[in-house]
Amino acid sequence: MHRRTILLGLTTLGGACASASTQTAALRPEQAFQSLKALVGDWQGANERGRTFLVTYRLIANDSVLVEGWTMSPTRTSMTVYHMDGEALVATHYCPLGNQPRLQYRPEISGQRLEFSFRDATNLADQNVAHEHAFWIQLNADGTFWMPFSLPDSRQIIPAVAASADGVEERTIVLAIERNTKHLDPMIHDQMNEM
Repeated sequence: MHRRTILLGLTTLGGACASASTQTAALRPEQAFQSLKALVGDWQGANERGRTFLVTYRLIANDSVLVEGWTMSPTRTSMTVYHMDGEALVATHYCPLGNQPRLQYRPEISGQRLEFSFRDATNLADQNVAHEHAFWIQLNADGTFWMPFSLPDSRQIIPAVAASADGVEERTIVLAIERNTKHLDPMIHDQMNEM
């Protein structure tokens, strides 16, 4: 098993490490999909408190689909499915919150990392409720990768469940995150008047 870590911030959730090589220029969607296949295997991660979780990557359907599965506790799992849709690379995230956002790889904004942004979703009547809205994966030369993702502007209520390894004990906390992005006009300072 390999080891992964998780990041938690106001606009990002999740982080991971895996074996792959660093890319310097944006990859075409098919190349990006091929690079993600290097993640195939079982991974064990831990958060800052040492709580472990399992992440698996496997190929199905004659290697045309990459399935990413997260097991945070015996009762809390999620899955993201990566595949080509014509010339586009898409990722459908099956969230524990019950929605299924579809994100698309965006080579035009990708550089050293694989950028995915919201395309559409099923079971998501209101786009202001919690859902995976964007994420990126950066493959590093040292055998790690980072994978944070962002949530849309609004108040997000995210339940987090921790369970003992034997499944006997379970604790739940509810994270409330408020994101309110504001774009301000730039200020121009006259250095002569400030002295």
